[in-house]
Formats: sequence, structure tokens, C-alpha cells
Amino acid sequence: MKIKAKKALIAVGLIILVAVAGVATGWLLTGFTTTPTAEVVYVEGFVEHNSDGKWIETTANTTLPQNAQIRVSGEGFASLKLKGGSYVRLAADSKITFSDLDPDQLAITNDSGNVYARVAKSQSSTFSIVVGSYTFQSQGTAFKTINTSQIKAVEVYESKVKAKDGGKNISVEQGNKYYAENKEETSKEKKTEEININDLKIDEFAIWNFQQDKGISDYKNKLGILKDLAPPTLTLLSPLSDVSTDVTSVNIEGKTDKGVKIYINQKSVEVDKDGYFTYEYTIKSDDTYIKIVAQGEDGNYAFKKIYIKESKATPLSPTITKTKALTKTATPAKTPTITKTAQATDTPAPTNTQNQAASITLSANTYSFNGFHIGTAQPSYTVGINFSWTVANLDLGDVSWFKLVKSASNSHPTYGDDTLVAATENSARAYQYPIGDGSTYYYAVCAVKADHSVKLCSSNVVQVTAPIEPPTATPTSSATITPTSPPPTVTPTVTTTSS
Repeated sequence: MKIKAKKALIAVGLIILVAVAGVATGWLLTGFTTTPTAEVVYVEGFVEHNSDGKWIETTANTTLPQNAQIRVSGEGFASLKLKGGSYVRLAADSKITFSDLDPDQLAITNDSGNVYARVAKSQSSTFSIVVGSYTFQSQGTAFKTINTSQIKAVEVYESKVKAKDGGKNISVEQGNKYYAENKEETSKEKKTEEININDLKIDEFAIWNFQQDKGISDYKNKLGILKDLAPPTLTLLSPLSDVSTDVTSVNIEGKTDKGVKIYINQKSVEVDKDGYFTYEYTIKSDDTYIKIVAQGEDGNYAFKKIYIKESKATPLSPTITKTKALTKTATPAKTPTITKTAQATDTPAPTNTQNQAASITLSANTYSFNGFHIGTAQPSYTVGINFSWTVANLDLGDVSWFKLVKSASNSHPTYGDDTLVAATENSARAYQYPIGDGSTYYYAVCAVKADHSVKLCSSNVVQVTAPIEPPTATPTSSATITPTSPPPTVTPTVTTTSS
């Protein structure tokens, strides 16, 4: 009897152990499973996402859940990174829905417009974009889907795509385009044709995607037919950000390659022997953007846009969606008067262990203007902070941006963990931050790669108290001051500690 009782107790113990193990396994699986999301890594122009039934402005670093929608209203671009390293990008007047963000079976609905997918290679997962009743499926491809009232189609730039049209599976190879529907030319419907490379060379969206993929290490050597789109250099030096609808004119300065032709809103602009150009553009009432086009001697093009947006009332921390590089200065027509300079203090940042020889040093000072804000005809923000940084022994070959970040409490802010102030191109060494709320923040600048990983942050962190925005005064002169370089700086007492 005692032996039977022991066996019974052992059996009960085993059952309990199995039950506990099952519960623990379930807890581990659910406790550590994260819901997949899409991260907005770049916005330009007029971009919105649907949150709780409302369309709100989208900024970089916004995270979108499954079933969320994002759209580009009018001109602009948006790029989102998905789990697993794939990207989806939207052109002007486009909208998508994240139908399924499971990395093993990603599914996105192209609700309207042109949508580009750069898909990470995988042996097991699938990536599909749905256009109407058609599905375009890929495993490691670069392709664009088109959804308009007249056309439902796919263009394959690298590798191949499976087009599911009714009960048929059509293989669309690199360099080809398949029309599931074509009401403009019905003879092309249900047929595949070769993509005309000359059409791509003037396609802003295709060129932009080439530039994005070229900056990502996993894709820069897998460009497919897009490799022929290499655009001429086009760098805007002024203005450094979008302009307000309150502005009546804007002075545009930039730099390109020798022999390149520049057009601003279709008007030819003179380029000097070193590739610099300048043009005073008068803004029209119906302008929503200013387009700058660079035409290379090889027939390739580059495009930039300056967006014209309504100014927000009493902004305290304006969102910077895109900032051009500042690499050339010009003599201002009138030098603004600096009336207040704040003291800044430095806090040493943690030692960078990846590259001891490389360094970024950040400095800052506040500014205050008597008159108009630089580059505008309005005194909307007359105070702010000037930032500049120097770079030593840092290989910029894989650096896409310098990103200025801030934190009110973290004395060592870094990109990805703290608030983004501005993203500049990798040739930039300065940024003018219009802020007038009297707040105190720690600031740092980080060199960021195309995949949005941090290569190196500044070896010093600068703590600055912003000046207070004075009451808006009525200007005494109708003249518009449009200097194109930052105002003269008064360097505060800053002790820089290099790592």
C-alpha cells in the first residue's frame, strides 16, 4: 500500500510540474512578445497618419501600429522602416494601410497613389502589397505599386515579384512592368512590358528611392535598374528649412556640380564656375512648394523642394521635418543685432569605445534679433539658439545625417532615446533653432547612418537655457531682411571636454 501511495504521489507531482511548465512557457511567450510596428524614419512635405479616427501631422520617429494609415497629402515623401529591415515609402498623393505587420507575413494595402517597397531578403517570410483586388508578392525585391482610378500596376526594379491576378500567378522580372488594369491603354492590360529607363530618369520618386537605398548598407549594391539614375549633386544652402506662408519672397542659394543646369520653378538660374547659384524667388499666393531641378550633363536629374507651410501660433518646440546642409555662407544684407547671450555649461559625455580617434564637438549660443527673423518678412520668432559643431577624424562615408537631440533630464542625450530637434545632411555643421520659451535642455549632436543607427555622438553635451520670446512688435520698416547665413555669434563660456 505504501508503494502504491508513493507512486500516486509521484504521478500527481509530475502532473503538477507539467502544468506549471506549461503556464511558465505561455507566460514567457506572451510576456516577451512585442507587437510589431512601423517606424516613420523620414517625412517631407505634407504627411499625416490616422490616430483614433483623426488625421494628424506625422513627424519622424512616430511609431504606427497594425491597421494604422499614413498618407502624403499633396507634395511630399514618407519613409517607414518595418521589423526585419524592410522599408515602405510613399510618393505624393499616396495612402497606405498596414494590414498585417507580422514580419513573417507582412501585408500592406496601397489605398491610392505610388508606393515603393524595399524588401529584406528572407527564406521564410512573405511581403505583399495589395492594390484593389490584386496582390503583388515579393521576397527580397525593390518594386513600386501604382493604384489610380485608371491604372493598377507594378514596376520591378530589382529581383522579381509574383503578381496574383485572379487565379493566375504572373512572374514579373527585374526591369519590367505589369498592368493588372490599364483603362488609359486597354491594349496593355494583363500584359508585361519593359520599363523605359528614360522615364525613370525624370521620375522624382524613383530618383528619391535610389538616393534612399544608396545610403543603406544592405541595399546600396542591390539597386537593380535604379543604378542608372545617379543624380548630380544638389545641396541647398538657404533656406535651411521650409518657409512660412507669411513670407513674400525667399532667397535660394545652393551648390551643384560644374556643368549642371539649375531650374527653380521652371526658370533657368545662373550657376557660377564653382557650381554655386542664388536666386530671389517671389512667392505666389497659390504656391505650396518651390521646386529646384538640377540637370546633369549625362541627362540625369536631381530634385529638391522647399515647402511653404502655414506658421503655427506660439510654437514652443517646432518640428523639423527636413533641414538642408549649411556649407557656404554669404554676406547678409543687414546684420541683425544680438541683444542677449545665455551662458552654457558642458557635461562630459560617456567615452565612445568604437572609435577613440573620431570626435564631434558641439557649441551653442543664444541669439535675439531687433527686427525680422532671418530669412523671413515676419518677426514670428526673434530669439533662439545657434548650434555649430566640428568633426575630427570621422569617416562620413556611411553617415547620412547629423541629428540634434535634446533632453530636459538626461544629461547625456542620444538619438533614438531623446527628443529630435533637427536632422541635417551629413555636410552640415550648423543649425539655427528658433525657440523662445525659456526652457533649459541638454543638447547633443549625433552622426547617424542610413539605417538610423548612431555612429558617434558629440564628445560634449551642452546645457543651454533658451531666451524668452518678447512680445511681437510692429516693424517700423517694410523692408524684408533676408540674410542667408546664421547671424554673428557671441560665444558663451563653454568648457568642452573631449572623450
